[in-house]
Amino acid sequence: MQETKVLHKKKVLAPKLRFKGFEDAWIKSRLGDIATITTGNTPSTTVTEYYNGPKLFVSPADINENRYVYKTKTTLTDLGFKQGRKITKGSVLFVCIGSTIGKVGQAADECLTNQQINALNAMNEFDNNFIYAILERNGKKIKLLAGTQAVPQINKTDFSNFKYNFPTLPEQQKIAAFLSAVDEKIQLLNKKKQLLEQYKKGVMQQLFSGKLRFKGHTDKWKKVVFTECCDLIHGFQFREEHFESTGLPVIKIGSLVDNGSISFHNATYVSKDCEHTHSKFILKKGDVLMFPSDYMAAHQIRPTGNGVRYAYLGWYCHGSPNKELNEHVLDPLKDPANSTMEVNLYLPFLRQDYLKQIEGKGY
Repeated sequence: MQETKVLHKKKVLAPKLRFKGFEDAWIKSRLGDIATITTGNTPSTTVTEYYNGPKLFVSPADINENRYVYKTKTTLTDLGFKQGRKITKGSVLFVCIGSTIGKVGQAADECLTNQQINALNAMNEFDNNFIYAILERNGKKIKLLAGTQAVPQINKTDFSNFKYNFPTLPEQQKIAAFLSAVDEKIQLLNKKKQLLEQYKKGVMQQLFSGKLRFKGHTDKWKKVVFTECCDLIHGFQFREEHFESTGLPVIKIGSLVDNGSISFHNATYVSKDCEHTHSKFILKKGDVLMFPSDYMAAHQIRPTGNGVRYAYLGWYCHGSPNKELNEHVLDPLKDPANSTMEVNLYLPFLRQDYLKQIEGKGY
């Protein structure tokens, strides 16, 4: 009987999509083997001579949507700079302690960092820009490994032991150059966004003060009670027995994010039966959500086109605004049925009137 040999083809470690001319296998390596990792430290805050100078001192708050850290909230003098562990220009900055674990940036100049940040500087045959791309892609996964302790953290030893796949240096540089070009375009768009936000803020100040008006509108503005604009309804406090694995999502305070949109990440759901038993608390397109605090933030429910409706846990304003006031007070809601914008209005002047309206009503 002829012997049959089964040959096992060795699997080559490589991505499905590659730039032309690159065929070498990728190699899995520890972060501690491909980069020098430096944990930051903070110069003594009791020595005033160390601070308010020309040198950058990076904390997690300085690592935002832009890739490169060009400026920091805290700066150091040359004397203060000598008290820390110098981070070279181009190093990758990764937050390893605190609630913002996983944030990643890159040093635009030499700097110091505080102890919450690990800085990686690539060794020979490795590229800082490629390391940035690897950590940007895996930041959220690393954050999950920190657990839910009071002060979540990834210690330096564990961080150094994380393994990722790396190609040859030329392919690293090719990939990094492509992604860096995309990042540059993103930063340009972010800059345009910031300028537009500043412009909008200035125009809103002019519009709502009455200093700037559209042509043809000359009627005098008048002050009215808030509830003349809309119906004000207190949200419902759902209990444990209401919650289900699927159904109607409950919008909580934490669901309202800074850009005016509503996040359903880790959403809580209630039975669809609540649509009938708690119909008063079902939101409709165009409704504005608010929560009382030292200020009031308002969020508009965006039209979805698929009939999705939401139950809400908290405070919200329900109904269409008064037509007479619509033009001046809530212009973004003028046509809620067709509007596609997400609205986040800062309305501190409403809080006192709002609290007066609910006072003594048994809420």
